[in-house]
Amino acid sequence: MRDQTPPDRAAAGRLRPLPGFRAAVVVFLATVLVGGGTIAAVANWQQSATATIAITAGGRATPPPAANVVTANPVLDPRPAVLDPEQVTCQPDPAKVTENAAGIKFTWPAAARATSYVVSLAYDDKGYSYPGAATVTAPTATFTLQRTAAAYGHYVLRVLPMNGAVAGDPIYRTYNYFAATSSNCYDARPDGRSPLAVPVVSAQALVKGATTAALPLSWTGAAGTSYVVTLVAAAPGYGMETTVGGGGITVTFPRPANGQGAPYYANYSLRIQPVNGTTVGDAVYKTVQYYDWGSGLY
Repeated sequence: MRDQTPPDRAAAGRLRPLPGFRAAVVVFLATVLVGGGTIAAVANWQQSATATIAITAGGRATPPPAANVVTANPVLDPRPAVLDPEQVTCQPDPAKVTENAAGIKFTWPAAARATSYVVSLAYDDKGYSYPGAATVTAPTATFTLQRTAAAYGHYVLRVLPMNGAVAGDPIYRTYNYFAATSSNCYDARPDGRSPLAVPVVSAQALVKGATTAALPLSWTGAAGTSYVVTLVAAAPGYGMETTVGGGGITVTFPRPANGQGAPYYANYSLRIQPVNGTTVGDAVYKTVQYYDWGSGLY
């Protein structure tokens, strides 16, 4: 929906992910072990680099409607910095390679503000399954893979940085595993790999009042039981962040009574991330235009 010609798409594409996502956290012991036809969770890592943390129900309790109001200097959760998937390395751990199994160590640079990392490794070819999962406090995790013909193939690594209970954006990497226990990590497109489908977002017409303007947003396609919604102006200063339990939200912007220009008329970065129980999906990013002459979603 838009009631004005879209802004420069390239400029919209330069908007960086912005802080603000909290997920509640509970303690668990993560293990990943593949044996015969049965798979139990296992993960090995070095010395004290482990944590026993997992994500649970999504984020803040649903706030009062006032939390949907765009304000100056909004309070946002301190999300971990974005990781660079190109800097992920992988190699066999000689101490964990036997005739029947191999420990493959994955390492990445520490993310600013990250206190732990939720890591998963999944088999990406047909005919075999490996649902590996672990949570670590250091930027490294070792997964034990069976040295069998069925287990050889492509695996996809997902690393989600956490700052306490606040989750950042995940990165993905492909690992090619074969009999020679290779050190072979390369690109993995995130499309279609989120544990929860990415929301498809739409907007209705802007509803103007005397001193406020309301923008209804809705989304479909994601099986979240809650959604963390962050909206921040491209030039920092105005925004909001909240968690909702359904597939929509009405954002209320301020509006000057005289209809003149104001600092909150701007392009905003919209981030929506689904959560369902212990599962946190990948966020979708959109650009929201808000001006007195109208609004747009791009």
